[in-house]
Amino acid sequence: MENVIIKAARTDKGYCCSCDIIPGWVVAYSGDIEGFKDYVSESVDFWLEGRREKGEDYPKVFDGQYIFEFALL
Repeated sequence: MENVIIKAARTDKGYCCSCDIIPGWVVAYSGDIEGFKDYVSESVDFWLEGRREKGEDYPKVFDGQYIFEFALL
């Protein structure tokens, strides 16, 4: 299983994050950390679905088993 590093930061109302292997992808979320983690997972799934449907490249780590590792900055 591979780790996908999510660089996250606390904001006034929630969290925001990016991921080096997903260029241009960012997430902002108002709420608690558990909701944020679920939202990140859903967002990555949505991003991957779009890439796959269009036949566009994406990091191959997403073809296998992976987990998100949240690095709070």
